[in-house]
Amino acid sequence: MPCNSQETTLSLVPKRILIADDHLAVREGLRSLIDPDPDFKVVGEAADGIEAARKALELRPDLIMLDNSMPGMTGLEVARMLRDNLPATKIVFLTLDPGIRDLALATGAAAHISKDQPPQEIMRVVRAAAGISTPKPQVNQPMSAQAKLAELLISEKLLTSRQIQDLDRSREGKQTLSNAVLRSSLVAADALANALARITGHPVVSLRSAPEPAVIRQLPRRFCELRAVVLIEFGRASATLAMADPLDEAAAREAKDMLGDIDLKVVTATLTEVRDAIHHAHAPALVPLVAVPPLPERRSRRPLALVAALAAALLLIATGTGVVLNQATVVAARANLTIFQGTVEVRHGSGNFAAASTNDLVEQGDTIRTASGGHAALTFFDRSLVVLEPDTQVVLETLRTVAGGRDIDLVLRQVTGKTWHVVAHSIGEGGRYAVLTPTSMNTVQGTAFQVRIDALGRTVISTTDGTVRTFGTDTAIPPVLVAAGMQSTVTQTGPSAAAPITDATLTFTFEDANQAFVVNAAGQAAGTKEGVVLRYIPGSSIAQDNGRVVVTIPGSDAGRFSSIVAPKG
Repeated sequence: MPCNSQETTLSLVPKRILIADDHLAVREGLRSLIDPDPDFKVVGEAADGIEAARKALELRPDLIMLDNSMPGMTGLEVARMLRDNLPATKIVFLTLDPGIRDLALATGAAAHISKDQPPQEIMRVVRAAAGISTPKPQVNQPMSAQAKLAELLISEKLLTSRQIQDLDRSREGKQTLSNAVLRSSLVAADALANALARITGHPVVSLRSAPEPAVIRQLPRRFCELRAVVLIEFGRASATLAMADPLDEAAAREAKDMLGDIDLKVVTATLTEVRDAIHHAHAPALVPLVAVPPLPERRSRRPLALVAALAAALLLIATGTGVVLNQATVVAARANLTIFQGTVEVRHGSGNFAAASTNDLVEQGDTIRTASGGHAALTFFDRSLVVLEPDTQVVLETLRTVAGGRDIDLVLRQVTGKTWHVVAHSIGEGGRYAVLTPTSMNTVQGTAFQVRIDALGRTVISTTDGTVRTFGTDTAIPPVLVAAGMQSTVTQTGPSAAAPITDATLTFTFEDANQAFVVNAAGQAAGTKEGVVLRYIPGSSIAQDNGRVVVTIPGSDAGRFSSIVAPKG
């Protein structure tokens, strides 16, 4: 009997694989990579460590593809637990952290490989771990879409065979032939779009009439630029994505994942028109001239800082970033980031922190942190607002739409710093707005409040509007209701009785103004713009009555603020 007869016999039955990763796009990408191989069968997926351990014990797979950074339990913890319980199950760690390789192998894992490796290398490692050395020969395998594209380009005399070969040899890493052709500019844009449409069946559309910017901005700018895609339609149940390379199925899956569980239609557009549409959507609008009353010289303590802040606020108001959304646009469960000043970083899921920009989108599982001197805001799809002061870090543990997208389910964990929350509406049945800190849990139904974690680790809750229901870490202790104008300090032993806020305030009154707001040195504004209330300054409150606008903000030095007024008419 040949020495490999046992392996050959066993491989007639597909190896059963469990995929464990907290990112849906990664799980779907791995499934699409594994499913076509007859030697393997994906029998389950897990989105966190606890689910991975439970499904492994339940399904008893032959092999587990395991991420390390997951909620609940890390991959290393899962592997250590399964080492004695499922000794026959092979584990392949698939991560972005090369530093855990030795720790992963020490758990008994068969292999560790980086997520940024080419698909063929990932499959080589998986096959080796499963004990299958070579893939089964494929008889009468249909021609791939990439091969069809090459054949069409040659037959239409758009490229020569030599040019196709040169492009194929020059491809980098996971780059496809279609992407290489697209980036080479060797084929006229219209001709290439028509060729790709014929191969994929996705019709060509014109983007000369620029799509709605608010729709385009539902996908992160960096993602759109890298994958040459642009969202052109977005409704409650469906959306349309224009792609310069409609053969890039991974990009379409990522976009669908970011947009939520909706039907995504793909169309083809030229690379030039896609780029122009992205640029148009993200280019700043022209800032109109407005009346800025001069401040008395004795109050101008930081004139340069105030001028810069004023410019930032004007740009924010003029472009409507994160404030005024198109009423007809239905958005997914994400928040729009606005940076007023300083450095802000975002970590998507279990990835690394990276510098963020205004108009970046964040979603469930993301972490946002401001540096010393950094001021930022998150505007959610329901128009609720969170302002992050310097040295603040928050995690969006839960962020979902409920009631058909009309309400929010948010659990925000604040690790450090100070936040200001303006909940735009009363939270309905099935909705939730909760802020967790190391010592407290705070829930609201529709209010404005501040959460500050002090140097001793205590949490201070200050309410401007409505009521905040505040628990300590021991929920057996009754909560404290913190009403408007009151505050409570929460320690490890629970919340204190609510007491009046004694901070000084300033009041600005504007008569008969169409646009009137106050700007602080960080570029945050409070006031109104054509009837829309802006409350970016923490602790601010706005009152309107027959054309009069009254803005009240914490503070005692009016010279640290500037007012902007545009009269009616």
